[in-house]
Order: sequence, then structure tokens, then C-alpha cells
Amino acid sequence: MDTEITVESFPLLGICNLCLNDGVVKNMLTEQDYNGKPELYTDMLLKCFAIDVTTVEIGDTKRVMCETCIARLRDSVEFKKQAQESLTKLEITFRRQREEKQTLERVKKEADSDDDYDDDLYIAEDDDSDIKPEIKTEPEDCTRKTRSKLVKKVSNSVKKFSDISETETMLGTGLFPFKIRKNRTFSCSICPEKSTNLDDIKIHIVDHSKVNLHLAFKKMIFSNSQRFYKCGTCLRCKICTSDVTTYEELKQHVENCTRLKFPNRNWNNLPFKLEKDQLDCPVCKKRFLNYVSLNTHMNVHYPNYICENCGKAFASKARLRGHMRTHEIGTFPCRYCDATFDRVTKRENHVSKEHKSGVRYACKRCNISLTSFYARQKHLAEVHNEELKRYKCKACPQSYITPGHLSSHVRRDHLNERNHKCDKCDLAFYTKNALKMHMIKHDGERIHTCPVCQKSYQRKKTLREHLRIHNNDKRFVCPVCGRAFTQKCTLKGHLKVHDRKVDFDETEPLHSI
Repeated sequence: MDTEITVESFPLLGICNLCLNDGVVKNMLTEQDYNGKPELYTDMLLKCFAIDVTTVEIGDTKRVMCETCIARLRDSVEFKKQAQESLTKLEITFRRQREEKQTLERVKKEADSDDDYDDDLYIAEDDDSDIKPEIKTEPEDCTRKTRSKLVKKVSNSVKKFSDISETETMLGTGLFPFKIRKNRTFSCSICPEKSTNLDDIKIHIVDHSKVNLHLAFKKMIFSNSQRFYKCGTCLRCKICTSDVTTYEELKQHVENCTRLKFPNRNWNNLPFKLEKDQLDCPVCKKRFLNYVSLNTHMNVHYPNYICENCGKAFASKARLRGHMRTHEIGTFPCRYCDATFDRVTKRENHVSKEHKSGVRYACKRCNISLTSFYARQKHLAEVHNEELKRYKCKACPQSYITPGHLSSHVRRDHLNERNHKCDKCDLAFYTKNALKMHMIKHDGERIHTCPVCQKSYQRKKTLREHLRIHNNDKRFVCPVCGRAFTQKCTLKGHLKVHDRKVDFDETEPLHSI
């Protein structure tokens, strides 16, 4: 019986040429398969960023890139394709509209100059009648050129008013375009008519033609004073993205949802007030470790502004504007060094950590620049013997000098939070880096070799621990008998000996029979 042998190739390990991170990489010069489609990363870089890696002088270094950079490159290629297609469509639409406008002006001019016929084409705009283009009998002496232009004008008119049927359906269900002003009054989207009662605007709206209402529906999405926009034959709320299909649903939704946007006359103010030393939520009474976490949590209770990219909600427009910066993708160079980043937030984190960390985290006693808040707190405690405020855990005796460290301790040790799961076994980890280190067991090659005994390991850290054996580095000392060991695991096994000895000493002596 023949046995089929399957040979699995090990992943290629190395340093990515584009981010300089060490890990699993792919060759940029060979064609790779992605979801059944071939892709060549050198061509993608050349087409999207005009970068030719084959001409870069980096010696014998292989042209490789990691999965993270590959994913970013795919997104960039797709975005460039999308942008080009969208701009092309907009350009075609603009040219078509310009040609139609010019044609209509010429037809109107020729029709006005012809005395043998009048009003050959008219559109019924009465609110109670159907909007359909009608053509009267063509004059006998009308030239063929004029006739073709009139036919083209008819077709343009039909195209222009073809989707008014949706507007008529919405008006039939009681939906109409309106605005909500700062002082909680409603106004007509077409004229300055105002009222504190939405029913009055509904009655007033019938004074306008369906054509004007149709255009007003289309403009609702661009106005900040209109909290709804047309979506098919219903109105969609810009705050919570809910759809309303009838007038009764609209009135109820306006009362329950949009009232959160007008707690007072100043739109720049937040719809809640917190004290700097407050740690509990005034709505749900949930308690937080610090004021920043509580202030961020208030977005849950006041979802006034919704991010259209990811769906996150925020209590104020300023918060939404700050969040929208996380979605900006492009090339953002650092003004202090040669580093470039694909997002603004990454550049800001880089500047804060690498270039302004000394200014932000300077010791107030000796003016030494430190890299982080934690490093400064640790410096004050160890060097200047300053007693710092410590955040104690309610579940165990542990305490920390920052709220962030306490929060991580609670989620990791007490709540057993493990959001990063391995797709090849049942293990899960608290941090993404811990999962990355674990994946070496499944995918990693033993590339770290001991220069003394030639034993190889998957991790460099394991090799360093192994080298203690050859260097006789016995840093782990038994607290009971004082015996020293080179590895921590050996000390743990040794401590079990003392536990068994204590248990044996506490037992009653054996007597022979």
C-alpha cells in the first residue's frame, strides 16, 4: 500500500526590509498566492508608491517583508484603486452634467427663437399630479436637428425625475425634510418657516413642489442642522444610525434620541459635568480607577456623534474629530528625524516617546529626563526616597504606582482576561506580544545555537538562560538551605524537597510491631 508523504515547508524567518522587525517574512521577488490570486510585492510597491526595491543597494540582504507590511501594502493598493475609480466617476459625471446643461441652454434658445411652436415640452409640477414629461405635437417645419435636441431634452428630463417616486413614497408615509435648530425649534428645509411643533412643519411642507422636496431630501446628508438623511424610502438618524419609516416613529425618535444633543444652548459644552476627583459614573454608578477612564466611559451614555468608519460613539464633536485622526492613512514624516509613519497617531506617539519624553517626564528634583511616567515615579521612589501614592488592589495585597498597572493586574490576574487566542492550540494570552512569543513553538525554527555545546533553541532568551550552565552563573539561591542553581525551574524543583521534609518531620514517629 502506497503511503502519501506530505512535506511542509518551514516559514522564512528574517528581518523585514520595510519595518526592520524580526519574524516570519516572505520574499518580495517571487510571486505569492493570496486567496487564489497571484501577487508580486515588488510590482505592488512600484505601482502604489513608485518604490523599486530591486534598485536599492543593500548588499546581500534578501528582499523580504513581513505579513504586517504586506497587509498594509494590500490596503494601500486597494485604496489607490478605489480613489482612482471614484475620481474618474466624478469627472465623468461632471462632464456629463456640463454637456447636458449646455445642451438644454441651446435647445431653450432655439425653441424660444422659433415662432411656429410654443411649449413643445413641459413638466407637470403640480403637487397633486404625477410628474411625467409630456410632448406636444411637433411642428411640421421643425428641422431634424431641432427634433433630436428636443428628444434629448426629454430623455434628460426623464432621467432627472425618475427617482422622485421614492420622494412621493416618503411623503405618503409622513416623512419630509426638516431642520432642528439650536433652540429646539424645527424649520423647513426649503424656506425659513419655523415652529416649535414638528406637526406645523409637516402641514406647511405641502406648500412646496415635489421637485423641491426631492432636492431637499438629497441635501439632508450634508447639513449639520439636519439630524436625519434619506436612505432609500426611510430617514436614517445621523446619531444612532436607526431608520424610521413613518411619521409617528420620527416624532418618537426625535424626542428620545436627538434631545441628548441639546442639553443647553452651547453646543460646545458636554451634556454632563464631572469633577476632577470623581471616580463613579453619575448615570450607571460604575466606579473607575481614574478620572480619564470615567470621562471616556461617558461616551457610552451620550452617543451623540457616530464615527462612520468604525461605528464608535462620542459625546461631543470635538471628541469625534480627535478620534477621526486615527483613521487617517498616508505618509506622515517626523519633523525631528527621518522616520515616516502611515498614521498620524503613530507619528504623535513616536514624537512624544522619542523626542519629547524628556520634556514631559522630567524629574522635578534633579531635572533628569525619563522615558515615561512610570520611569519617573520609580526614579522618585528609588533615588529620592519619595513616598508615592500607591493604587492598592481590592482582591489581593498587591499595589502599584500607576492606575494603568493596577488595571492591567486586575484584568490579567483576577479577571483572567485572555483575548489573544492561539489558532493552533487551546492556549490564550493577555497580551499580543505573549501570543507572538508562544507562536514560535508552532512556527519557529531553532535558529539560536549554543556556541559551546551546539544545542539550538527557538528563542534567544532561552539560549541566554542555557548559557548560565556553561558560565556557572548560579543566581537562584534557595531561601531555606542556601544552595544556588543556574535556572529558576531547577530551584522550584528543589524547593519541593523542603516541603516534603517538613511534612515528614511533622508526622508521628513510626513504631515497629
